[in-house]
Amino acid sequence: MGVPVITLSGGCYAGRMGYSIMRNIGLGHMAAANEDEYVEKAVSLGRNKDGLAGLRAGMRQRMLSSEICNVEQFGRDFTEAVYNMVRKSEALRVN
Repeated sequence: MGVPVITLSGGCYAGRMGYSIMRNIGLGHMAAANEDEYVEKAVSLGRNKDGLAGLRAGMRQRMLSSEICNVEQFGRDFTEAVYNMVRKSEALRVN
């Protein structure tokens, strides 16, 4: 949670997850659409020592305060999803 990364979003699961995480912590701009853009973003980030240091200093807090780490909301959403599945399952049995 302290190392900023560039992610290559695309057709694979890891790329989509990387983009999702970066977007949810407010760093969607660090996702590249293709390999050329990935290299460009990585080189740019590596050359910007002050920007990189700022990102590193705030990454843990950025992640902890994001929706990803909101366990209360996750619990509510998960509970609601389970209830909805049970209701749909019961409705299918009745019909």
